[in-house]
Amino acid sequence: MPFRASLIVTWFLTLALLIPLSIGWLPTPVAAQQGITSETPVTGRWLVRLSAPPLAQVPNLQPGRAMLAVDATSTSGPRFTSNQALQYRQTLQQQQMALFASIQQVLPAAQLQRSYQTVFNGISVALPGADAQAIQRIDALPNVIGVYPDHQYEPHLYGSIPLINAETLWNNPSIGGVANAGAGMKIAVIDSGIMVDNPFLNPEGYAYPEGYPLGETDFTTPKVIAARIYVRPDAPPIPGE
Repeated sequence: MPFRASLIVTWFLTLALLIPLSIGWLPTPVAAQQGITSETPVTGRWLVRLSAPPLAQVPNLQPGRAMLAVDATSTSGPRFTSNQALQYRQTLQQQQMALFASIQQVLPAAQLQRSYQTVFNGISVALPGADAQAIQRIDALPNVIGVYPDHQYEPHLYGSIPLINAETLWNNPSIGGVANAGAGMKIAVIDSGIMVDNPFLNPEGYAYPEGYPLGETDFTTPKVIAARIYVRPDAPPIPGE
């Protein structure tokens, strides 16, 4: 797919995914969870969600006028640049600052860290020393529809070889060890495209097998032995793609 078209489609898909996710991705608010009592200490960083819709969900902000000001050279994605969108963003920011002032009345040590308006209307706050009762009071403030703990996740899987028991397969007598793993196999990759000059696809030391290359041979090498380009008739590649 041409880069120009894929960029625009990518951002359309991103919006299509993020808009419903701004409602559905959040867990059950802490104040509504079972087992949370006033004696249960809960501290850390929190997301407080307001009831007004974010920019991406406002019905009156039509895409042609506010949302999708995307051009082929943009790398920043959709921009909400209309006067109507900017005014609405300012309204959300004012509501968020008023909410934070109310949070400070509940917990004076509260700290504002981030504010969000595009696909999520809310603020990120640090609530040092907060207990479940304080969280429930914040959840009960006007215009608040959820208070969520912001969890930090770290990857624990950096290689899948042990997970899929690849060593056992390699040591099978029919294969004869890792040196023979993959011998004679051909792998087909169907995705949005690759750059055959990427160092990871260095063809040095390889030779075309019999009957290859196939397809668009301008984009093949002894490492990438077949290639095919699919484009929409109404969006052919532009020079340089």
